[in-house]
Order: sequence, then C-alpha cells, then structure tokens
Amino acid sequence: MPIISYAQNFEDVMLWRALRHIENGFYVDVGANDPVIDSVTNLFYVNGWSGINVEPLRKHFKVLVESRPRDINLNVALSDTEGELEIWESEVRGWATLDKSVAEQHELNGFTGDWTKTSVRTLKNILDENLPEELTEIHFLKIDVEGVEESVVRGNDWLKFRPWIVVIESTKPNSQQESFENWEQIILDRNYEFVYFDGLNRFYVCQEHNYLAASFQTPPNVFDEFISYREEEEKIKNIELTNSYAQLKSNYDQLELNHQQLNSDKLILEKTLSSLKVDYQNIKNEINEILGSSSWKITAPLRYISSFFKRNK
Repeated sequence: MPIISYAQNFEDVMLWRALRHIENGFYVDVGANDPVIDSVTNLFYVNGWSGINVEPLRKHFKVLVESRPRDINLNVALSDTEGELEIWESEVRGWATLDKSVAEQHELNGFTGDWTKTSVRTLKNILDENLPEELTEIHFLKIDVEGVEESVVRGNDWLKFRPWIVVIESTKPNSQQESFENWEQIILDRNYEFVYFDGLNRFYVCQEHNYLAASFQTPPNVFDEFISYREEEEKIKNIELTNSYAQLKSNYDQLELNHQQLNSDKLILEKTLSSLKVDYQNIKNEINEILGSSSWKITAPLRYISSFFKRNK
C-alpha cells in the first residue's frame, strides 16, 4: 500500500525512506505551520510517531493542538537569544518571518502582512524543557523559518541534542537562490554530513548514523511507492462523487419504477372508472325502460294501494 506524502517538496518521502524502520520515532518541527497541508511530519504522525511542533502563529498553533494530541506543541518562535520579537504574518500561508528584510521584499512584491509580538526561545532551551525523559533519540529535525535559519541553528547545543537527520530550508523565501552559506559550516563543524539538496532544502546526517546517507542517493521515485496528499484527496473526492452518483442513480431508478407503477395503477383505475360508467349507464337505461314501460304504468295503482296499506297497518 503506498504511503501518502503531505510535504510540499516530498521531504517526508526522503525521510521515510531513511527512517521507516523506526517504530514510534521522534521529530522536532521548527516552523510547523499546518498539521496536514505541506506538513513534513504528518506522514510520521499517522504512522505512530510523535514530536515537538514549534509554531509562532496562533492560528496554526491552535489547529496543531487540536490535530496532534500526541505531540508537544509550542506557540513560540526560535532564535539564538530569548525574549520577545516582532513577527510579520503574511496573507500567504507559510510566509511568516522574523526577518524584516524578507517581509519588506514580500511587501515590495505586493503582498501585505501585519507585525505582532511573539515569544522567542532557543532550540536548546525548548529541548531541555520539553523532551520526554524516556526519549533517547531525536530522529529528525526540520527547520523552515523564512530567513532566520542561522539564528535557529546557533540556538541549539549540537553536542547535546543530535538529531539523526537535519532538514533545513536553504533558499531565500519564494526563490531558488540558495542561502545556506551563513549557517551550514556550523552544522558541518558539529560532525554532520551534507547528503542531499532537493531544490529547496539541504539534508544532513550525523556522523553516528552516517549509514543513513545511502538513503539520499536518489530523489523520490516510483520505488518509494507514494502518492501525494492532493492526489489522495482527489481520489477520495472521486470515490465520494462516484458513490453519490450511484446513490442518485439508484434513487432515480426507484422513482422511475414508482412512476411506471403509478402510471400502471392510473391506467387500471381509468379502465375501472370507464367500466363503472358503462355499468351505470346500462343500469340507468334499464331503469328508464322499466319506468317508461306499459306494465309499470298499469301497475302504478296497485303499488300505491300496497304502499298505503303498509303505512296504515
């Protein structure tokens, strides 16, 4: 049975290829956004995994809380220092950013947004505070923060918290221009190996689990046996439409049978009515013949006398 990919660029397919042998694994999703649409973690969640979702926008955070009861959901942004910062929330889902230059570029391109204050934590501190005590491994970390990747990377203790695989969006927002030069060396210096670039994200594998690098030699392909969430949605819609059509067709066929039966009953009733009219006319004619006959007129006095005696008896 094929897996369903929810991620916008099939990042989850690549991660599943490498980690599908892990049962009830653990992820950390920085910039989680929607729990389903374009989600890198939903494939894993529906297969029994759980993790930490970091989402600064209240509207997405509320949906995460409702949809991911097994997860730890945090309504904060991440950086390399803690406190409070302003975040630009765009009309376009997934474009929220702490980076003023990114927000300004979006606005120059005609998109609007609002600045609101949000709590800011470091990756190290949220992991210190929220990782379950029994947890021994973080199997993957995904970072999608629209321009502030370097701050998030600097905010982790890479010697203490070592995700097996790290996925970081590495192009400028809404662009194919790569933008990893300020933070990649931090990752590499912590004994991570760059293994794959998918046109949007860079994938890294820690030295302790470098055997996983073999899973990143080829892009998503037919052997991964997957379909996209949107394809699955269309498939479900088509099934629902087919079922609805079948039900409507069945209802129509039944109405047609009822209509035919009513027509048949109508013909029978019309035939019966016609027959009754004929019988009525025949009886009426017979009565008129009797009333108009000579014998009826001759016997009229006798019927009168008989009726008189019956009344006065």
